[in-house]
Amino acid sequence: MNCPKCGAEMRGIYHVDDDGDLICDHGVSENICLRRRLAHSKDAGEALADEVARLTRRAFHRDQENERLKAQNDVHWKTRRALLAKNKNLADELFDHERVVEMTIAADLRGIERWQEATGKELTHPDKGQLVTWLLEQWDEAQAASGNRDQEIERLKLDLSMQGEENGRILEELNALEARLPKTVDGVPVFGGDELWIPIEGVEVIKYSVHAVGENKMFGGTWHFPSGDMHNNITPNIKHCYSTREAAENA
Repeated sequence: MNCPKCGAEMRGIYHVDDDGDLICDHGVSENICLRRRLAHSKDAGEALADEVARLTRRAFHRDQENERLKAQNDVHWKTRRALLAKNKNLADELFDHERVVEMTIAADLRGIERWQEATGKELTHPDKGQLVTWLLEQWDEAQAASGNRDQEIERLKLDLSMQGEENGRILEELNALEARLPKTVDGVPVFGGDELWIPIEGVEVIKYSVHAVGENKMFGGTWHFPSGDMHNNITPNIKHCYSTREAAENA
């Protein structure tokens, strides 16, 4: 069995010394037990100190490794963000290039269709040089036509200007003519062939058909009485005539 205090081998109640001999004296064996316990405690303390130092060094190295990994991770994420931004720029450039290619192909197809329609060769595709030459010729013709069109526009502008002056002169003459026309009580100019309405006290409103007019006066006309009779022997005074039946009835 072993000593419960120092862990040394025991035979019965006796300790075994370092030489393997039995220690019979209880006090001596107690001292030996105490020495062994102290030695074991010292060894355990040194072992514990060594373990603490080892763990401290390990923690220090682990912190250094963590710092290194953190720095490496920061570089990784910066590189990743830069690559993502570059990838987006490349994707945008690729999209732009694809759009340019699509527009170029569409423009070529339009030019080929126009060339086929103009030449009547619907089953023939011109080569690039032939197509470009033909399109340049069409451009020159369009520019020449545009120049002629500009000249025509200028001529039309001049004609319209002259026509505007003539229209202004005609309008002035019409206004002067209208000023000389006879006018009804409600201010409407009277022309030959117009129908006027004249209220007569004690009689219904009578219609009068104008035959002709002159400067501020009427020349002849026909009276239309409610009985159905018509007379043209008297020309009414324009100051008693209205342009509509409603206006005459309300007078």
